[in-house]
Amino acid sequence: MAPPSFQDIPKAASDTLNKEFYHSAPVNLEVKSRSKDGVQFIAKGKSEPSGNVNGNIEAKVLNKLHGVVLTQSWNTSNAIELKVEVEDFVGKGLKLEGSTQFFPNSLKKAAKLNLSLRQPGFHGKALVDILNGPSFFGDVVVGRNGVLAGAEVGYDFQVGRILKYSLGTGYIGRDYSASVIANNKLSSFGVSYSHRISERVEVAAKSQWDTKTSNEPQIEFGGKYKLDAGTSLKGKVSSVGTVALSLNHLLRPGVQFGFGVQVNTKSLNEPVHKAGLSLTLDL
Repeated sequence: MAPPSFQDIPKAASDTLNKEFYHSAPVNLEVKSRSKDGVQFIAKGKSEPSGNVNGNIEAKVLNKLHGVVLTQSWNTSNAIELKVEVEDFVGKGLKLEGSTQFFPNSLKKAAKLNLSLRQPGFHGKALVDILNGPSFFGDVVVGRNGVLAGAEVGYDFQVGRILKYSLGTGYIGRDYSASVIANNKLSSFGVSYSHRISERVEVAAKSQWDTKTSNEPQIEFGGKYKLDAGTSLKGKVSSVGTVALSLNHLLRPGVQFGFGVQVNTKSLNEPVHKAGLSLTLDL
């Protein structure tokens, strides 16, 4: 079995502490549909606290026979993106991904090429930003018996400069995982763990310390409790004084509702608290 990518080493803890919290935007709406010939359409809309509304429409075509996925999207930033993915390109476990982006207003363009290789005990990725730079980003993770070790690097060919480098290690067990990551040229350190206590209960925590901006680490702890097959509650607290709660409920097959709030306990009388609704329709 292939290990996760470098960015996904702390994925279990990140999912528990970040996903299904809906307070970041007042309203989120997502609508999914599929045509009879397999084309998937996705429309997303999100209102910002400033009053602006951001949206994105996407069409995805899947060719299962050849492992090819073609995705085209257009968003309210007036960015048009085309992405092509090819699974098992040339060999088993090798994935090729190419993407282009075009901004009609400014005529700005972007093009990226991404290769990833997944093999038992190995996961490598390489991304080349062709037009901006050009620059290269790559990462490698090796794993054995649940123990992981990885590194990533970024390099700008135009100026001949290393953009970033990171190191990480972790462990993924049957019901828990833990990781230690050093990012931003080994100046920012993160420690996280996740534990699935039972089928209904899971908890996670992380600590982040940036040596360039803070003398103290920021700590966050949270968990998820499944009330039943279609309903779950989540909560988290942080050392900066915020408390977040959310409810996720399957109203009926294909209709998901979410509600979340965040309270800043250090500024209870200030207008800094947040609340948001989410509705996902899978037609």
